[in-house]
Amino acid sequence: MALTLRTDDELEKALTALAEAEGTSRQEIIRRAVLERYERNGHSARVQESSARLIDRCGDVLDRLGTVWATSSTSSSTTFLHSFAPCGPARFGMWVC
Repeated sequence: MALTLRTDDELEKALTALAEAEGTSRQEIIRRAVLERYERNGHSARVQESSARLIDRCGDVLDRLGTVWATSSTSSSTTFLHSFAPCGPARFGMWVC
């Protein structure tokens, strides 16, 4: 299948440099970049779906663990994180800044 791609000077320079460095065509560089991006996005979606299932299944336990961890004043990392004003414990024991 044919496709026309308009490029600017920056993209031309990058494509040419990558193709020469890897000993392949500019078309192959673009193909690999698109497929890698597609794979990476698919991975992110799988992680999000898996996280949602875990939260549905174990959310109450994660909430309790997060609350216990966040209120502990003996942890030096907790004390360190409390020193940043906009940072704070979020749901499931993760820190949000």
